[in-house]
Formats: sequence, structure tokens, C-alpha cells
Amino acid sequence: MICPVHTNYRLVLAVTSINIQTENIVNTKATFEANYEGLTNEELLRIAADREELVEEAKAALDAELQKRGLRQGQAQKFKRNLQRITARDTVGRLGFSSRGYGKQFLGMSNYAADDVNGFEEFDSTLWFFFMFLPVVPLSTVHIRRRLKGKSFFWSFGRTDFTTMHLRGLNFGQVGLTYVGAAITAYIALQALLLLLSTLRP
Repeated sequence: MICPVHTNYRLVLAVTSINIQTENIVNTKATFEANYEGLTNEELLRIAADREELVEEAKAALDAELQKRGLRQGQAQKFKRNLQRITARDTVGRLGFSSRGYGKQFLGMSNYAADDVNGFEEFDSTLWFFFMFLPVVPLSTVHIRRRLKGKSFFWSFGRTDFTTMHLRGLNFGQVGLTYVGAAITAYIALQALLLLLSTLRP
């Protein structure tokens, strides 16, 4: 036989637990609302760009604040793309070499895709720091967009216009291929120098 006192006690505990959870959700949402209300439009769009990573209470508070300011989720994605381009551009900086062979240049192409209709191509390329005209340190792999010109490992050498779309993790396959090529080039140059010196000896 089930004791009515125990049954009522369990029911009270269950109702109390539900009330506490509901109160916590309300309090949490209110906290998010207060935080979002104090943000600028730019800061709010930055959070909205990664909306799917938020908890449900944060999403609800974010959506309410966006609606209150007349902002749309589509604007957040556009803002994120622009921010990625700026970050990539700042990472790349100025390309070229000094008279001693120091500088930065891109090498390689991977994940190549050509848009023949609009005349554009996109690909990943690795930015390198050069020492004595040899690639020494891979700095970052960057997704590039430019007018259709075709594939070239040394595409960034010389005058070329391009747009840095966003950063990627280092492409280690591209990095390894470049190191192998640099080692072969250095070996050939050394052998040529030794041959030249041997011919100059009396």
C-alpha cells in the first residue's frame, strides 16, 4: 500500500524542482537580454554570426534584441564574411622581397575552383616568410579569390590583384611540397656555385 504522505511529498518535490528550473531559465534569459542590450550593433552582429553555438535562452534573447533594433540574421553573416576578409588581409600585409631576400609571398594552389561564367577563380595558397629568397616559415594558408588566370604555383610573384577571403588552417601537404621544392632548389644552386668556383680556380 502506497502511503499518501510519501506520495504528496514526492509531488511537492517534483513541482518545486520544475518551478526552480523555470525560474532559472527566466533568470538566465533575463541575464542574456541585459548583456545584449548593452552591446553595439557590431558586437551584436558578431555574436549573431555564430548563433548556432548559443544555448536556447541566449538565442531567444539575441533574436529579441535583433528584432528590437531592426537587424536581420542575414546581416550577421555578411558582417562575418567582411570581418574574415579584413582579418585575412591584415594577416597577409605587404607582399614582396627586400634586396637581401627577406619578405613574404604566397606559394602553391589547392582546392582550386574556376568560375568561367563570371571570370573568377578561388583557391587556397600558403603565405611564406622568405629568407635569402627561400621559403622558411609558413605563416598561414589563405583562401584567395581573383580574376581567372589559371593555375600557377608562383601565382603571387609579379603584379597581381586578388582578394583574401578568409584564413584556413595550414595546408601541411602544400607546406611539405614547398619544403621539398626549396631543398631541391637550394641543392642545385649549391652545386652550380661549387662548379663555378671550381672553374675559376687557377
